[in-house]
Amino acid sequence: LTHLHLPTILYTLHSRFDADRIYTYTGPILLALNPFQRLSLYTDDTLRAYALAGIAEMNGHSVPEPLPPHVYAIADQGYRAMVNPVAPEQPRDQSVLISGESGAGKTETTKIIMNYLARISNPHTDGAAAIAATEDVAPVAHQVLMSNPVLEALGNARTVRNDNSSRFGKFIEIIFRDNDRPAASHSSIPASFTLSGARIRTFLLERVRVAKHDDGERSFHIFYMLFSDGLQGYDKGAFLLDDMEDFSYLNQSDTWDRRDGLLDVDLMEELLTALRDMDFSQEEIDGIFRAAAAVLWLGNVEFEDRAAGTADGAFVAPQAADALANAAELLGVDAEALTTALCFRQTVVGAETYQNQIDANTATHSRDALAKFFYQGIFEHTVRRVNSVIGAGVAPSSAAAAEAGTTPALRRQASKIGYTESFIGLLDIFGFETFHVNGFEQFLINYANESLQHFFNKYVFETEQQEYEKENISWTYIKFADNKATLDLIESRAGGVLGLLDEQCLAPGGTDLRFLEGLIRKHGGAASAQDPEARFFVTNAMRAAQSFGVVHYAGRVAYDVEEFVEKNRDTLRAEVQALLGGSKDELVRAY
Repeated sequence: LTHLHLPTILYTLHSRFDADRIYTYTGPILLALNPFQRLSLYTDDTLRAYALAGIAEMNGHSVPEPLPPHVYAIADQGYRAMVNPVAPEQPRDQSVLISGESGAGKTETTKIIMNYLARISNPHTDGAAAIAATEDVAPVAHQVLMSNPVLEALGNARTVRNDNSSRFGKFIEIIFRDNDRPAASHSSIPASFTLSGARIRTFLLERVRVAKHDDGERSFHIFYMLFSDGLQGYDKGAFLLDDMEDFSYLNQSDTWDRRDGLLDVDLMEELLTALRDMDFSQEEIDGIFRAAAAVLWLGNVEFEDRAAGTADGAFVAPQAADALANAAELLGVDAEALTTALCFRQTVVGAETYQNQIDANTATHSRDALAKFFYQGIFEHTVRRVNSVIGAGVAPSSAAAAEAGTTPALRRQASKIGYTESFIGLLDIFGFETFHVNGFEQFLINYANESLQHFFNKYVFETEQQEYEKENISWTYIKFADNKATLDLIESRAGGVLGLLDEQCLAPGGTDLRFLEGLIRKHGGAASAQDPEARFFVTNAMRAAQSFGVVHYAGRVAYDVEEFVEKNRDTLRAEVQALLGGSKDELVRAY
């Protein structure tokens, strides 16, 4: 661009988008605009062109005509930098950061990159062609790709903006091995790495979606898939399921289908194929479905107070008796024990244990907490099981080694096992979110994006300008919005949002209201809303509604403090945990 300012940038992006050129470079960064339709940008010929261009450049040959911006080029750059570092001190491990607001296309981009890496690293393909047909990728690469339908079924949902929104973040390490090169070798000949496995780390599953979602949205895909005709050969009676519309965790939004043309029946068939290809046993598959059905039945367990308007103790409503029995059966626990766990709270005083009655409202919260924690257990156990398959042939990561009680030295066992192992990491994180009502989940999501924006600023602006200074290049200083003040507001140990929240979690009788009052005392009341430099704001109306605001890099967001303290504690009552730990079902105990 001859003139670099906002109007020319937006005009250029708009013009390219109208011509189906959804990718645009800005320095080393690729901008992508989601077309919300299938474009012919990912054909075999296109993939082959970028792969061959990457090989040519790595071997020092010029490419006759530069290829247009494409996510394939980003994936190829990462692969070539891993295969043939430009300098001895450059690490082989690479990472691709995929960020953007909700609905920007991050999940699809991650899958496109994974597919590209699987196909160009196939050990059975000709090095010159550097491409395999999708169905011809190596078995381990196929299993890595099959992890996508599994994670999407359990962790994705329809939102207002996106019919297949990832409601969790993930970091995927795609592992590559150079079997021909000893680990101690320092040969200048480019290595030929093949995909040997992967490791997946997940975080921030939006488990609140199990019990609550807004109008026009759905809960997690798996719940709706259970009612589809994709369960060929299954007796749905084994999951005790009736009509989908009868489940309160699903019928609160009156939204049942997806708008993107994908059907739950097809997605269920794809999920079953993926689970079987990843060596899940029939017992394990049944266990996932039974556990998901148990969550739905928990949502139908309703409570009443023994004396209306008092806290004399809750009991399971007569009309919910069948729901309780079905939930207990699917969880492998006694129905009476489940009732006690939901309607009473245990208190330990010295060597004595007392059971205290709770009211119907508290019992409902207890039920939802159990459903959310149990579903998170299903998700995390399935991710661990996926990792055991796709990571069977790779050395443990530092994190995995630490979890296993071993040393991080296991991360590189090359001297013992005779090969070099490296990875390309794919970070797929929630996009920045702002809704009509924003809670604890949106706060954490936006905090993560705030941190990424700070990294982006340092990488794009500060680091580049330091290079100009080092090389004595004449340049004009570029001003950019530094969001460090917002991060300090959130992170500061002395009065930061997270610090004050932790104080309430540790204090006896800590509440959401006390947390809000502490924030206002530290950062100012209504006057803060008029201060252009303030990163914290609250109006009298917001204070009355028990909310506070943060000025993020992407805009001002108000957060409702309801359940901030409870969600930050992130605990499940001991008696409820003990109930699940005593289940007759081995898989429930594992969750």
